[in-house]
Formats: sequence, C-alpha cells, structure tokens
Amino acid sequence: MRVEQEPAYLLHRRAYRESSALLEVYTPGQGRVGLVQRGARRPRRGQERIQPFCRLALSWSGRGQLFTLGRCEAGPCRIVDDPRATLCGLYLNELLMNLMPRSVPSPELFRRYEDTLAVLG
Repeated sequence: MRVEQEPAYLLHRRAYRESSALLEVYTPGQGRVGLVQRGARRPRRGQERIQPFCRLALSWSGRGQLFTLGRCEAGPCRIVDDPRATLCGLYLNELLMNLMPRSVPSPELFRRYEDTLAVLG
C-alpha cells in the first residue's frame, strides 16, 4: 500500500532502535496510522523534525500495521506558547491514541480535532 500527501497530525512519537522513531499519526482518510521514521534522530539538511499540533502532509508505504514514512511536509503549528493549551492538546492526543483503533477513517473527527486545536491556539 502506498499513500501520497495525506493530511495528518502527530499524536505520539518515541525512539526506535539507534536512529529511528515510531510515530502514531491521525489522518482523515486512513484514521490512526503507525509509521517508522528512519534516521529521525540523526538530523540531516532538509529533514524536518515532526512536531505535535502541526498539520503535516505525509507519504508512506508498506504492509501490515506499521508503515515506513516517506516524504513529510510540515505546515503551521497550532499551539505554540501557552503551557495549559499544550497540556490540553497532549491530553486530546492521548484520548485519540487510546480510544481510536488503527485504520478506521473518520473525516468528521479529524475536522473536529483541527477545530479544537484552533480554539486551544
């Protein structure tokens, strides 16, 4: 399976092996998706660090439950300065991580997530 330029938000990120990262992202067309970002902890020129609350355009490929991240373009970030808003946003991300199964698309919930980030920002 190959997906190109899907809008997404980062829900969770953790280190994986020596230089990679495991990402959980939320998209309108694919739902919650698990991705491997290779070389994430070795910064390279032109490689963007993926941050929570920033709208992303992601491409990935692979089979099964965990896909390999290809291209990533970051857009504007919604929550920047307010620590309380950041905590609320992180809690919202945890709710999505724990309540949404993988690969269940919900465009309406994605729009509500974006609206909530706009209010928090």
